[in-house]
Amino acid sequence: MFCLSVGAFFFTFNQILVFGAIGENVTLKMRMDLYVSILAKNIGWFDHKDHTPGVLSSTMATEA
Repeated sequence: MFCLSVGAFFFTFNQILVFGAIGENVTLKMRMDLYVSILAKNIGWFDHKDHTPGVLSSTMATEA
């Protein structure tokens, strides 16, 4: 019974570690794609109130 509980502990720890790493990689990829798409916009796109640097940076922080 002790071996089973130790094995369950290690498998659970491994599962949390792997899913955390996958989540971080997906979030990083989404933020990089958003950043690249923002950089590819026409300069006039940034003149709108909805596209100010503060709004864009908070969007990158919260939406991804």
